Amino acid sequence: MRMLRRQRTSFEYMPFLRKTEIMDDGKHTGRYTSKYGGRVTYTGNVAMPTGYVQATWFGIDKDYSHILIMDDPKAPIKEEGIIEWQGDTYVIQAVRPSDNFLSIAMRRITPEEAKALKEALSQQQQEAPSGSETGTGSETPAETEVTDGE
Repeated sequence: MRMLRRQRTSFEYMPFLRKTEIMDDGKHTGRYTSKYGGRVTYTGNVAMPTGYVQATWFGIDKDYSHILIMDDPKAPIKEEGIIEWQGDTYVIQAVRPSDNFLSIAMRRITPEEAKALKEALSQQQQEAPSGSETGTGSETPAETEVTDGE
């Protein structure tokens, strides 16, 4: 059975591009900067993970708070990407495609992590040249840097 349109909700996805280590005078610091692509809007059905079958679908060692189901199994959504849904920010923990659906386990990030991400996004928008749009699905999406660790 396909998903009902009335059950779908829209969310914004930012793909994970790469992680680079921050160097201090040529020395390893143990801190990293994550780069994310531009925002792309998709629709899907978000549900709370309940029951034994759903809890083991992504493995027992995965930490996730919601499951997102999309009816497009070929959507270019990958692990470690960022999803913004209903004012909260989530990190994608696992992606499991099937014949008709794409199941995504996502974990809500802490308010401190969300604040750092939003600051990096606002800085990126200020640095973007005029006339360019972020998250339009263009061939060269804008990048966002987020620093991990202190």
